Amino acid sequence: MTVVRAKLGAHLHRLTAPFLFVGSGLSRRYLGTEDWEGLLRRFAELTPRPYEFYRTSAEGDLPAVASKIADVFHEIWWDKDQFSSSREMFAGQMEGTESALKVEISKHLLATSRPSSLGETEKREIDLLRKAVVDGVITTNYDGLLEDLFPDFRAFVGQDELLFSNPQGIGEIYKIHGSCSSPDSLVLTAKDYAIFEKRNAYLAAKLMTIFVEHPVIFLGYSLGDRNVMSILRSVAGCLKQENIDNLRDRLVFVQWQPEVEPSVEPHTIMMDGFPLTVLRVTVSDFIDVFTVLSELKRSFPAKMLRKLKEQIYDLVLADDPHDQLFVADLDDESKADDIEVVFGVGVGAKLGQTGYVGLDRWDLIDDVISGGAALDASAIVSQVLPRLLRGANIPVFKYLREARMLDQEGNIRDSVSIDSRVLKMVEKSRGGISTGASYEKSASKNISGVGGVAELQEKRGVEGVLNYAVYLPPESVSIDELRSFLETHKHVKEGVWASTQYVKLTCFLDWLVYGRSDAVV
Repeated sequence: MTVVRAKLGAHLHRLTAPFLFVGSGLSRRYLGTEDWEGLLRRFAELTPRPYEFYRTSAEGDLPAVASKIADVFHEIWWDKDQFSSSREMFAGQMEGTESALKVEISKHLLATSRPSSLGETEKREIDLLRKAVVDGVITTNYDGLLEDLFPDFRAFVGQDELLFSNPQGIGEIYKIHGSCSSPDSLVLTAKDYAIFEKRNAYLAAKLMTIFVEHPVIFLGYSLGDRNVMSILRSVAGCLKQENIDNLRDRLVFVQWQPEVEPSVEPHTIMMDGFPLTVLRVTVSDFIDVFTVLSELKRSFPAKMLRKLKEQIYDLVLADDPHDQLFVADLDDESKADDIEVVFGVGVGAKLGQTGYVGLDRWDLIDDVISGGAALDASAIVSQVLPRLLRGANIPVFKYLREARMLDQEGNIRDSVSIDSRVLKMVEKSRGGISTGASYEKSASKNISGVGGVAELQEKRGVEGVLNYAVYLPPESVSIDELRSFLETHKHVKEGVWASTQYVKLTCFLDWLVYGRSDAVV
């Protein structure tokens, strides 16, 4: 047995399941993506000035470099034909002059979010990492590698989603610097970092329990990485000295160096004048480290444990068990989605309403498609929709109909007071939302002679349905066919373009079922 497997294995087996804290080194190794500076250098090449101009102008500060490139790229993006498809897709969703750069960076990373063309060593590493027994992942990476490696984990994107949702602390990925699936969520520029640092204390408080209760294994970072040091300082600031000392056994830094003799040894980091001792693991490949992680023991899979915690929490917040009570043995073969837990004590209905603060856009989209969430429609309309309707498309008719806020014709009742953002979404989505000017122009040609969604897919493929189904005459659309398509192709949500079209198609379904005069009440 190697020294890494022996020492690291013994260390982790006496602790709870670890969290991974993943940096760009892993993405470079398995996806071939650039580091932060390489990413900026790539997009500087699309501007009139070389990267070195921006670097020296910003005195080497990478967030400031990103800001300067973003300012110049903004005009280029709006003017040049090569970005016309991006403008068509994202122009209405962009928040400022830095958004154009974030959109193109996101598209670049989405194209390389799954491992490919790996050597034998890297393939072994990836296979082992997929089997790792971990409670969750924290990352500053934008790409989709971790979602691919841990498909059963739920991803929380950005500080806001993590702070204002209800994470269970297991089976989750915290993308604290944003995700390429949501371009404006990227923490990239000086402005982004200023906002991030301002809120960092709140984020640290949210992560503090993880650092105190779990070993945290850092992968793909250098020991002096600014992002890691910032988080550690903020977490340490929330703890008393005796608890900081307890971190000694829980912080593991894995350092990759080619052709190095593997070692596992304590290492001291100086942070703001006080020493923090961590366990440093130095390796020339990750096979031993990932083997240790894959051999850790757990009674139940992380996905199942998260489902159990989530449903108990939901029941405490909303005392309706949805008329389902089921008793079964739990084992590794049980399907987490098939398990419902009833566990509650004296719950008040008022508390139930507060639980809706954790719902996000995809929760509502999934509910409109499947119809199985048993949500309080009035609470959705008054609390959730106004919060989520900030530049994003979201289905609204289901909740307005179920809250009895629509008349027989699908119009808002005169006696009802509704947030202006909800009203705007009603008008925007009535009859279908445009999927883009070019698709709208060519729609009649592409749907000519097509009798419904299934036939459109047969003739034009999945992309054809995403682009043109909203232009089909309502009377030709089978609700069952449309639901089936959306259920079958949920994976397209991983792409920026496809997810945008997928949401618009869901809004079309929402209007067809709930927003017309013959809607289901």
